[in-house]
Amino acid sequence: MQYAASIFKNIENPNLFMFNTMLRGYSISDKPKQAFGIFNHLRTDGFLLDQFSFVTILKACARELAFWMGIGIHGVVIRSGHVLLINVKNTLLHFYCVCGEIEDAHKLFDENTHRNDLISWNTLMGGYLHVSEPDMAISLIFDGLIIGKDVVLWNCMIDKYAKSGMIEESIALLESMRVEQLKPNACTLVGLLSACADSGALSAGLFINDYVKEEGLPMDAILGTALVDMYAKCGCLDKAIDVFKRMERKDVRSWTAMISSYGVHGKARNAIMLLYRMEEEGFKPNEITFLAVLSACSHGGLVTEGMECFERMVGKYGYLPKFEHYGCLIDLLGRAGMLEEAHYLIRSLPTKGDAIEWRALLAACRVYGNVELAECVKRVLVQIDNEHPTDSILISSTYAAAGRLPDQTRL
Repeated sequence: MQYAASIFKNIENPNLFMFNTMLRGYSISDKPKQAFGIFNHLRTDGFLLDQFSFVTILKACARELAFWMGIGIHGVVIRSGHVLLINVKNTLLHFYCVCGEIEDAHKLFDENTHRNDLISWNTLMGGYLHVSEPDMAISLIFDGLIIGKDVVLWNCMIDKYAKSGMIEESIALLESMRVEQLKPNACTLVGLLSACADSGALSAGLFINDYVKEEGLPMDAILGTALVDMYAKCGCLDKAIDVFKRMERKDVRSWTAMISSYGVHGKARNAIMLLYRMEEEGFKPNEITFLAVLSACSHGGLVTEGMECFERMVGKYGYLPKFEHYGCLIDLLGRAGMLEEAHYLIRSLPTKGDAIEWRALLAACRVYGNVELAECVKRVLVQIDNEHPTDSILISSTYAAAGRLPDQTRL
């Protein structure tokens, strides 16, 4: 933005399009407040502002939580007549919701001639969740403010609750949809299953699985993958396997989810076997697939198999390893007690390793009581300016594991 601003200053007579471009640039930059100066310049010079000017500056106000600035702009919007435009009104609605002024937001919503606009409704609902008033959000449906038969709005509501971690409320809405003889789309169920997986809500996940069966929804790749992931993260590997087998169609993400499930449950060899089966059935594993296999090998202590998978990823498929792949290898070697090999691998990396990788090696040093290497790793962490309180604890634990007292002069 600094370079763009220097060019803008040298333009003799910038037009509204140029001003709007600068407004947008600042509004999405790390200094959105700079947009206020551009906006004031526009008004001082007497420019006739358009909808893009107002939408952009209001977004900057929302990012800065500049409530009084936004109030002033709202007045300008009303006087200019742009308040009648749905995109401007939705941006105003978003501004009030972000600032926590939910009563003003609802008042603006009530004035909206497009009250069944999905974005307007979604924004207001998100505003109520933002100020921790979920009951008001759900009352929008049951008080008749929203058309009860609009499937998209119901789906949106369920998705919002799920993303806010309100699983029980999402399930209640799912049941209400059934009463209204409406069906959620697959994306909504996937989002809800993802929330169940993250929170370990197995009972809710089981309900959704039963719902899918009762409604006769097809077990496609997207929905099946979400169920596999949910069951695995909730500790039900057998159910994850059963869903995987029942899937009518699988894609790379489905295979990867099942491989990851085996790894999480300590079934490293099953994860490797599934990788080979995946290839046999004509699917090409991606970088995330190999990361799941390497992670499984790391937790399962399969050093040789892990190295072979790494070489397969690079040699056969030509993938460029990322930090995550190297991190798994370092963790694999460290867990197996191959500390010198792990140390060599870190030093061989183009960036000489980051703090996460060095700290993984330090943790391995503690397990095997390798004081000398632990001290070396600690010095590296100091050099890259990434010290953490746990480092000293790991060093002390390493000395304890080796039956020695810490040498403060060497630390």
